[in-house]
Amino acid sequence: DESREGLQALVDAYEDGTISRSSTGATEEETNLAFTQGQNAMAINWPYMYTEAEAEGSAIAGKVEVQPLVGKDGVGVSTLGGYNNAINTNSENKATALDFMEFIINEDNQRSFAEASFPPVLSSIYEDEDLIEEFPYLPALQESLENAVPRPASPNYDELSKAIQDNAYAAITGGKSVESATDDMASAIGNVS
Repeated sequence: DESREGLQALVDAYEDGTISRSSTGATEEETNLAFTQGQNAMAINWPYMYTEAEAEGSAIAGKVEVQPLVGKDGVGVSTLGGYNNAINTNSENKATALDFMEFIINEDNQRSFAEASFPPVLSSIYEDEDLIEEFPYLPALQESLENAVPRPASPNYDELSKAIQDNAYAAITGGKSVESATDDMASAIGNVS
């Protein structure tokens, strides 16, 4: 029921124009250009786009507001994954790998990540007043990350993602009803797990 409700809200947002229909095929850079040129009302990847959106000459300079990921009843739940470091058990260079990991997460390097619009992993960076002045989105990004949850653990994660993506896309583009899409998702997930 929750999946149907969420997918229906997404379908409705495409149908009423809240979300641009062109966004279903947009690359990250196409999304950036549409947002910074004032063609889209919102975008999710704002750390990447914020500086360009606020640059002199931007169609939306001075009009950008950032918020944590929006959810049904407040802050939404984002997904953690992608910026972790790990050492392979079979590595012949574990000490060197550990040295690198300690280097990459030190405060100076994490500050550099923030300055390059990548989310840092240290909470202290999000509380740095100088950085907040330069990147006012940091508190909203921190709140989003604090509300994030890990991706589901599955040896078949790619297949699960594809089952959801293909059926959600079909519902958004009118190829399937929301009920049919969520039924097909459930069936595909059951076959994968």
